[in-house]
Amino acid sequence: MRRLSSVLASIVVLSAFALPQSAPPKAPPVGGITVYAVEKGKAYHKKNCTLKSGSKGMTLAAAKKKGYKPCKVCKPPK
Repeated sequence: MRRLSSVLASIVVLSAFALPQSAPPKAPPVGGITVYAVEKGKAYHKKNCTLKSGSKGMTLAAAKKKGYKPCKVCKPPK
């Protein structure tokens, strides 16, 4: 019985190292959601928007403060 308990304990310990560890969830960026906008443009975009060429990342709050509107193509958060 002791030997069985010892074997089971070893399996539990070794399995903890064998299982793939999932990455911790990414925290939201400091200051809120990141959107992208071209300095002379009028809209802010999602990261994967085809219209964001040459844009810089900024927080959603900063984009709104600068007067940018949400892109009608990629529909980022408002």
